[in-house]
Amino acid sequence: MYKFPEGVYTDIRLEDVFETAITVTLDEIDELTGNMFRCGKGSMLIEK
Repeated sequence: MYKFPEGVYTDIRLEDVFETAITVTLDEIDELTGNMFRCGKGSMLIEK
């Protein structure tokens, strides 16, 4: 855990992202690929 100075507000969110690609030809699945990764988003507000 990080300790920020008084008056600093932070909002950090981690997300698990899933991507899937499916290639179908004549009702047959030709290719099925998947990918998963984690990303972070954040913001910081400093009050004076």
